[in-house]
Amino acid sequence: EKEFFIKAHFIKDSVEQTLSVRFDGKEKKVAINETTHNQFSSLLGLLPIVLYAPEDLSLVQGAPAVRRRFLNLYIGQLDPLYFKQVFQYHQAMRQRNELLKQKKNKELYPWESAMAHSAHYIMQSRKKAIALLTPLLKKYISFFTTEKDALTVHYQPSIVQDSPKGILAQWQKTVDRDLSFGTTQQGPHRDD
Repeated sequence: EKEFFIKAHFIKDSVEQTLSVRFDGKEKKVAINETTHNQFSSLLGLLPIVLYAPEDLSLVQGAPAVRRRFLNLYIGQLDPLYFKQVFQYHQAMRQRNELLKQKKNKELYPWESAMAHSAHYIMQSRKKAIALLTPLLKKYISFFTTEKDALTVHYQPSIVQDSPKGILAQWQKTVDRDLSFGTTQQGPHRDD
């Protein structure tokens, strides 16, 4: 349809709440308990749900970006600071990439430093999320398959360093390669 309105009444933490989403053909409006919010990010973690759709096959068959997006949304519902760190990382990376294109490698350090702290937070959060998801996936996949069709999940960071200093050192080691490409080649934006 060109327009829609959907409203949900639910109880969370023993409090009755209302959530509504309206689209009038031009703009979306979200209201939580009659308070209007401009962004859907206000909904994250409020009413956790999971939707299964045929497109979910891309989690297994698709590109790493699909899996990162899925994991980011999952983590963001559990940890409100996660999206802030992802946003800060990408903001700093855009600045770093611009300097790489301009071959201004002497000005990279402040952006790399900011990126390293956010990257560390993102990577640690992803490791914890995989550790939480793995036993649940194994339990529920057993309802649909035999043991020979066991599912395993692995997190493959593109940087193997486990501290902000180590991540920063890795970028400084590979700066010549990044300068030649004009873009950051390693980091959470390349994880699988």
